[in-house]
Amino acid sequence: RIDPVIDFDWGGGSPAADYVDADLFTVRWTGFIEPLVTERYTFYPSTDDGVRLWVDEQLIVDQWVPQGITETSGSIELKQGQRYRIRMEYYEAYGLAAAQLRWSSPRTPKQIVPSSQLYPDDLLAARSGEAAQLFPNPFRDNLGLLLSNH
Repeated sequence: RIDPVIDFDWGGGSPAADYVDADLFTVRWTGFIEPLVTERYTFYPSTDDGVRLWVDEQLIVDQWVPQGITETSGSIELKQGQRYRIRMEYYEAYGLAAAQLRWSSPRTPKQIVPSSQLYPDDLLAARSGEAAQLFPNPFRDNLGLLLSNH
């Protein structure tokens, strides 16, 4: 599926109840981000549990640990009018589940990264019908399967 923003609070539930348990799952968001102006941006993933964030193929947040809701941050220089690859990986262990991604810069107030600045992967956007994504679960030896409709 294509999410317009990363702003989720699943509580004790599942992001896809028909396919994924409420605990022990992972999510990977991929696509492109385009900054509003040329300057240094700080990204603030807020998650319960672990998170990793790459911007322009650079790992800027690596907090792959079980934790209650925690905001972390990482910064990178970005240029207006240029799209950069972005990837956020998240895992849920037990209990509550939440994942949000905010950003700020000297001229951009801290906010959820708006959908107007996020672009899906071309391959994902071009698919039609049903797609399957396999992803490893950090607590099990098997793989999780998430089916999604586009």
